[in-house]
Amino acid sequence: MKSRMNSSYARFGAPLAPLAALALGLACAPDPCAGDACAGETSTSGDTTAGTTTTTTGTTSITTSAITSMTGATSTSTGEATTEATTKASDSDTSTGSTTDATTTGVAAVCGDGIVEGDEACDDGEANEDGLYGGCTTACALGPRCGDGLINGGEACDDKNNGDPSDGCLDGCLEPKTCLDIKEALPDASSGIYRVWPKDGIDVKAWCAMEADGGGYTVLKVHKVDGQGGDVEWTAAEAEGICATYGLHLLAPRSPEHLAAVFDVAVAETLTPVGGGDVAAGADYLEILSIYPTKIGNSCATIPFNSEACEGWRAAFGDVFWITDEAMPTQPSENNCPGCSMEYSWSADGTIDSFIAIALGGNGFRAVRFLCEAADKLP
Repeated sequence: MKSRMNSSYARFGAPLAPLAALALGLACAPDPCAGDACAGETSTSGDTTAGTTTTTTGTTSITTSAITSMTGATSTSTGEATTEATTKASDSDTSTGSTTDATTTGVAAVCGDGIVEGDEACDDGEANEDGLYGGCTTACALGPRCGDGLINGGEACDDKNNGDPSDGCLDGCLEPKTCLDIKEALPDASSGIYRVWPKDGIDVKAWCAMEADGGGYTVLKVHKVDGQGGDVEWTAAEAEGICATYGLHLLAPRSPEHLAAVFDVAVAETLTPVGGGDVAAGADYLEILSIYPTKIGNSCATIPFNSEACEGWRAAFGDVFWITDEAMPTQPSENNCPGCSMEYSWSADGTIDSFIAIALGGNGFRAVRFLCEAADKLP
């Protein structure tokens, strides 16, 4: 038994010798700090040449290179461990944030729960219904509606509500019948050419006088020619019929402002006439008007020719008319008849030059060109 112990000791004797030397060194190493020079301090230094790390705490110095070499252990500095821990903590926070985002945004939308989420354009809950005008489909997509570019649900038009009031389709998918409709829908609309629908299925480009008397006057130029493009003269009654094909009436100026506005349209080439003719401008557009005598033989001579002063004449639609506030001693003449119209001649500044009742076989004066109005706007 004793021999076996000695044999074991002999086998492990060589490794134990360095350990014993190390223990002796630990017990007998001199204090590198004298007095209070290193009291309470901890320092770490590395010998890059020898690969030895020395840690000093208080007054004890431990050399760890031998132990590391013998045991195969890896030494990690406190700084590296702290950095690694911090990095892991940071990664943990980032991971947690990503998980939160995924939880918030990754949940699939549920069409029909009444909450608009994800790719849903709408969600009316139990009210979702396919084909419902202005509604929300069962797939949470917008149903047919004003602004989708399709005419449906009783819409008169649909230009996707592009914000252009002159194109004949107002916001709300409504077609304006006259300039007054546009002015009421858009109080700030300015004078210009607008597309209007005065008659079902009939649209025209008219001049909208948006400043005179608060705005809303509709003016259409007509130069109607025969089948060969030649000029044709029209009585006021015939012109009334032509204007009616567009859903309008032969013009009767209603006030000084209105007269000034329509005169400017007549003498400018801004508005192209309908009817096939190509003469776009001229005061002769005002040669015949929708103003007729109410009493035969009563010509309102010496009385200003407007509806407030002269009771013997009236506009065909709306009664109100205005030509001048100055009396002309011999006009209009007594040569008038039921349905007869007068001939009107104008000065370059838009004031009346003369007007005279002409029977011409009971039909009144004839003109090649004339203006139509909506007759829905009064001063």
